[in-house]
Amino acid sequence: MLLLSKATYGKVSSLRCTYAPETPTPPSEEYHHYMSYPTPPPLPKPPIVITPPEPTPPPTRSPTPPPKLKKRARATETTEPAKPPKKKRVTPPAREPSATPSTSRAGASSSSHTSKQRASSSRSSSRRDSVKEDEHYVPPPKRARSSLPFGSYSDPISRSCWTDQDAYLEQASSEDVVRKLIHTYKPYFMFDGVLATTIDKENIPYVVLEYPNSGAEEKFLLLEPKDPQHYNPVWELMQSLELIIKYYIPTDKQELFGTFSHLHLPLIPSSSRTKPSPNPDYLKELRHAEKDRKGEDFQRAFSKIRQLFRDIKYGSLENGFSDARYSLPSPPLSSPNASPLTTPPDSPRQPTAPLPSSPMRFEKSPLSQTRNPMRDVPRSWKGVPDEILKVILSENYQRCVGPAIMWLKDYTPHSSQTYGELETPFISDIAHVCGINDKTKFMDLGSGVGNVVLQLSLQTGCQTFGVEIGEKPAKLAEKCRDEFAKRCRMWCVDAPTVELENSDFRDSARTRELLQQADVVLVNNFKFSAELNASLAHMFLDMREGATVITLQALLPESFRISYHTMSNPLAIFEQEEREYAKASVSWSHLGGKYFINRINRKPLQDFVERYGLGFKDEARRSRYNPEKAKKRISR
Repeated sequence: MLLLSKATYGKVSSLRCTYAPETPTPPSEEYHHYMSYPTPPPLPKPPIVITPPEPTPPPTRSPTPPPKLKKRARATETTEPAKPPKKKRVTPPAREPSATPSTSRAGASSSSHTSKQRASSSRSSSRRDSVKEDEHYVPPPKRARSSLPFGSYSDPISRSCWTDQDAYLEQASSEDVVRKLIHTYKPYFMFDGVLATTIDKENIPYVVLEYPNSGAEEKFLLLEPKDPQHYNPVWELMQSLELIIKYYIPTDKQELFGTFSHLHLPLIPSSSRTKPSPNPDYLKELRHAEKDRKGEDFQRAFSKIRQLFRDIKYGSLENGFSDARYSLPSPPLSSPNASPLTTPPDSPRQPTAPLPSSPMRFEKSPLSQTRNPMRDVPRSWKGVPDEILKVILSENYQRCVGPAIMWLKDYTPHSSQTYGELETPFISDIAHVCGINDKTKFMDLGSGVGNVVLQLSLQTGCQTFGVEIGEKPAKLAEKCRDEFAKRCRMWCVDAPTVELENSDFRDSARTRELLQQADVVLVNNFKFSAELNASLAHMFLDMREGATVITLQALLPESFRISYHTMSNPLAIFEQEEREYAKASVSWSHLGGKYFINRINRKPLQDFVERYGLGFKDEARRSRYNPEKAKKRISR
């Protein structure tokens, strides 16, 4: 019997079908009669009864506990237990490969990736252990950075760097550089409140800088380059003036020049608590004039600073310093009719050009035969300061190589003669890493314009030799070497002798002679061909034990090992160390890179030969490359 019922909630929500069971009756005689047939009649199906579902009571909302009691709701007993909060997925801590994995659901789900890493690490560690158990295992060379012989990279390398010679010499000046490329410059300062649009070549404003040594001075034209990347004489003038005051003037006398700070940086406001100095602040006047581009004020302030330098260098009082002399508000300036003074009266050097008109005229300072106190300052140095080193190298490069930079681009692209330079910080790192000092013999195979040999001779005092195959770079290198010696004397610094040669180092007898004595050899083989690198490998066989070869391309593959088929390789005498240089260390890329230090150590090769003998190679081939069988045959 099928029963249908309708829900009492206003609409039919659901129907439920059920079978109503009937009361069983005993079988009759007719039933037994039917049973005699092979196929009995089908039994009647039980009736389907549809009953409505039980009404679900509306959900009761439990009162929300206050915020303060929210954390205590879990601990309190309620009639209707609240649902437990969802557990946060927490990554289990890393464990040893042998630890038992977690059986919890959260641990299994969150540590699936970690377990894979542990499994892979366990497999790799087992492989390493099995390799180390082999008696023939040779560990790979270490690639870690070695300790520096001189401590920090910023520390100067100890050497005696003072000189007793004066600087009454003709040298390349900043004026020569700018006049050669005058079409690439424009006026920098305003005169009479007007900034000129063109340059009057016959009347270019300038100032003269006094260097520390006696007779050392240089003219700077007050112009700026149209391209900001080109040589800027005003910037170099301010930088040199700052370094002269910082390193060559005693601290208690620097206040005579004014407020000492970075002259080429924005002005630093002075504190109101600082007691004002009784002396005029010439450096502050100079900075304001340079910032506002007032030409007359800049020349006036610079002339007063120059007069102070001249009084110190050629003054008649003791040590060139006197508090009484500088107690006046300013050094005595000349009258408009005073004659210009460009060199001391006893100077054999003739003035090249008169000083500009007022205010660049001076009264003659009392000159005497007393010693220049600024020349004695380098005697107290432990080495050439890094800032002095950089300014000397920069000044020399700008005056010798800068105007002829296009010469260096005349080469066949992607050839072994491709020109490239190493920058000053990179060369300084090499000096610190290799321990170059005044007793080191250094060689540069492919020296270019000589910037590496010049820097190392000044920084470390070592003996340097450079060989260059290119004719134009070799000529510039000779010019740089001559001007470099003069520039060092202007800064009261001694420069050792540098030897240069214009030839192919493969055919140079002088190169082969010095290779046998060299301690450190630099080869920029970044673009060298395989044939040229092979020639170098045979040349290195003549070098002494413990010598170092620095290259920018690896001489040996990283997986190189001494074996029967590599024992005859001329590079088997090297131990290679890979290092990195910082950004902006080379001229052909602003990115960092790698270089390699190869030290000659013949002992591993000698041990290999002593162990297996000279006939090891042939016997190993006959024994199917089995070293043990080869060793037994050789012993027989």
